[in-house]
Amino acid sequence: MRKIDPGLKTSIVAFEEYICFHKKLAACTVTAYLSRIHGFLRRLRGVAGEDIRSWQQIDRRLAQSYVEHLRSQDRSPATINLTTTSLRMFFDFLVARGEADVNHFTAPFDDIHHTRTPPYESHTLTDADIRVLVGAPSSRWQKDAGRTIPHFKIARDFSGYKARRDEAMIGLIFFAGLKTGEIASLPEDNFDRKNSMLLISSASKSRRVFLLPTVSCVFAESLDLKASLFPDSKHAFANKFGNKLSERSVHRLMVKYASDCDLAADMCPRDLRRAFERRLIMVETEEWLIRYLLGFEEYSLSEELVQAMQSALKKISERIGVPA
Repeated sequence: MRKIDPGLKTSIVAFEEYICFHKKLAACTVTAYLSRIHGFLRRLRGVAGEDIRSWQQIDRRLAQSYVEHLRSQDRSPATINLTTTSLRMFFDFLVARGEADVNHFTAPFDDIHHTRTPPYESHTLTDADIRVLVGAPSSRWQKDAGRTIPHFKIARDFSGYKARRDEAMIGLIFFAGLKTGEIASLPEDNFDRKNSMLLISSASKSRRVFLLPTVSCVFAESLDLKASLFPDSKHAFANKFGNKLSERSVHRLMVKYASDCDLAADMCPRDLRRAFERRLIMVETEEWLIRYLLGFEEYSLSEELVQAMQSALKKISERIGVPA
């Protein structure tokens, strides 16, 4: 595969610094922006028939052909909108630096009709919001104690397991930075109870995350209750039938608890991950550790890494007021 021209690469690195330190975008947002820019360049290599060595070579025709390519790949309107928004911001940056004369992504593509999707507005969660949200599953379980569901043949203790399960999921999202997909696909064997360590693996990379004693204890109790109800289940979290939770189910649960706590009705787990990232920055966590905890970098496990994780997570716990 042909490498990116050094001049283009310099511009992309400068743009990354701009959106990181000046725009102060979240790490996950920065990664998404850069991914869309690189995807655009990969497509241009095939369309232009030669290496792109200057941003001046990109004209309206190339920009429009890329949007048409996205539509031919059956990409959703939201994906197309996010991609053009990322490229529009990047080319605005290039025009401001004098590396491009015109931003060809500024004007709408009149002959490419797609529904505009309003951008998602993230919600800033205060320390008090997090305290309430962490305790929401237990509070709800106390209200529902003794309640049965006659339509399903499930154990009477399922409501108790559900409270511990949901409390563990909230703890893993906020105090370990897990994504909803990672929670839904997490095997129970990935949890090292003795050392309070959790292995989070994906197709490209894996990381081991230290769990605070409180989160580790709740997670262990959740696994024990699940084993008594559904002994054949191998996933860390199960639904009322003993099957693994879907990513959508995890999302719905988080939204429901946020609504019950009178937080934003459209809050999503991404807001918890962003709150986790903000708290890491507030307690002056080093950037390499933040990227590791959020799953953007991979490092070999060492005593120094474990101690750094323990220190950062304990500071977050003390700041919020949740026992470690």
